[in-house]
Amino acid sequence: FDLTIQNAVIFGANQNPTTHSLSFHTSPADANGGSNPIATPDAYNNVSNPETIYVRVQNNNDPNCFEITSFVISITEEPVITQTPTLEQCGDFTLTQAFNLTDNDAVALGIANASEVVLSYYTSQADANSPVNAIPNPTNYTPGSATATIWVRAENVNNSTCFTVASFDIQIFDVEAIQPTDLSICTQTGGT
Repeated sequence: FDLTIQNAVIFGANQNPTTHSLSFHTSPADANGGSNPIATPDAYNNVSNPETIYVRVQNNNDPNCFEITSFVISITEEPVITQTPTLEQCGDFTLTQAFNLTDNDAVALGIANASEVVLSYYTSQADANSPVNAIPNPTNYTPGSATATIWVRAENVNNSTCFTVASFDIQIFDVEAIQPTDLSICTQTGGT
């Protein structure tokens, strides 16, 4: 983590780095005592998840004039889609066959920790990234053509900005057998 991206917020409008200083700490005692500051606040590796970071802001003219604040850092796991199976159906040239897109659920997509993921389905990558215009009924989706690409957004349930997008294809294989008329022939008696 780059903890220093919080500097401007912590300093506020009334303080600046020439008159005040700040330091980041892993405990409130260290922040209060001004001891053991995090050595590399621009490249900090958290030791727990989540973790509270304590900040000491002090007046440079008098280090006894200080305030303590804190914020939490946390890592949210981004879902990883490891496979995207194609969904297929037999059709009858009418394009009325409905797909259950949720057949490609978190388990089918190879997502670890499937219970920590929410899936939504889209007809374009841009919509999946946004996320807008999700397919409203993914358990009963009728495509407008025999082949289509569906985009799936796998989103961490604890942080909707932590997501991944992948695509899979759906395909209808049309086949039909037209009922023929019966055949009969007329032969002379005794013919076979």
